[in-house]
Amino acid sequence: DLTLTTDRSLYTASPVSGEGSPRMYGFTVMAQFTNRLSRPVYLERCYPSAPIPIYGVVPVEGQVEAGYDPVWACVGHDSPIVVAAGETRTDSLRIVGPNAWDGHTKEPLGALVGHFQLRYAVGACPEVDGCGGEPRGRGSNNFEVRLEP
Repeated sequence: DLTLTTDRSLYTASPVSGEGSPRMYGFTVMAQFTNRLSRPVYLERCYPSAPIPIYGVVPVEGQVEAGYDPVWACVGHDSPIVVAAGETRTDSLRIVGPNAWDGHTKEPLGALVGHFQLRYAVGACPEVDGCGGEPRGRGSNNFEVRLEP
């Protein structure tokens, strides 16, 4: 009833900054979220006017974490993105990583290559997190990320 899909099954992450280690890599995902329920659902967003929902990038192959999973520093508000019954929305997401490093070794944390899913936090009410019950986090199809040589 709720689906989240990416525009491709394979992405090539290109260098976006830095030389050597830690080099940052990025790629753009066009994500489609469809609500086939008979009622609206609510997507959490970082700021009341943010045009995209809060998203996560999670590994699907047993890796501990994804290097592309964003670190969000958001404000509290009561203005989620409303997705009406029968509606499909498309988001252009610039995915960049790594987003965390070991404090001692300065090595990046998380996998930059492999198979991942995109996730949105979905709520049955405007309080997204405080609703209880369904719906909750929704994962996309699996996609692969490779690094540009």
